[in-house]
This record gives sequence, structure tokens and C-alpha cells, in this order.
Amino acid sequence: MCGIVGTNFIYDGNFEEVINLLEQRGPDNSAIKNVNGNLLGHTRLSIIDLDHEADQPMEFDGITIVFNGEIYNYKELILKENLDCITKSDTEVLIRLYQKYGVEFLNLLNGAFSFTIYD
Repeated sequence: MCGIVGTNFIYDGNFEEVINLLEQRGPDNSAIKNVNGNLLGHTRLSIIDLDHEADQPMEFDGITIVFNGEIYNYKELILKENLDCITKSDTEVLIRLYQKYGVEFLNLLNGAFSFTIYD
């Protein structure tokens, strides 16, 4: 299980300490991304795509995501929606569907998840 955290205000504490508190949720990788003053953090438990290209926060085409969970039908969606994905990660599928459908892409998902997309 991964850990995700974010803030959209000027955080005057040490955001790395926040990530460290989530380490037990995802010991395989941790990272913080500052997007226009918004901090997104992720601790990763690698399950689906073990390559580092699937580490998070993930960004494609100026869209950033932190994600926890699993999209059960992500492989089907790649084929059905003709998505051009670089990784083998269900996380990237969320970005590609968001690019294609906006928030309406949520109706296509089958899974258990939480995420934040910054566009």
C-alpha cells in the first residue's frame, strides 16, 4: 500500500518529515514534487510495475499525479481506449484517461483507489 500526501498552501514545516511518517506504507521509493507551490508526496510499495519509471509523483504533459490503490481494469482500458502509455503502471492510465475525458474518466474505472491529479 502506498502513501500519498499533499498540500496546496505554504507549509511552514518540514514536508520530508511528513513523508517519513508514511514510510511504512511504501518502503520502495519516496519522493516529493513541488508544482507551483503545491507539494505532492508519495511513498511507494511496488506491486504492478516494478520499474523506477513508474515512481511517483508521476508527471506527463504537465499533469502530475500521486496515486494509491489498484485499477483492476487498467489493462483492458489501455486496449479499449487505445492509450499510448510509456510505463506498465495503472497510474499512467489515470493520467492518459484524464487527458482524454477530463473528470468523466472516473466512470470507466474499476478498482479501489485514491489519488490527486494536479493539472
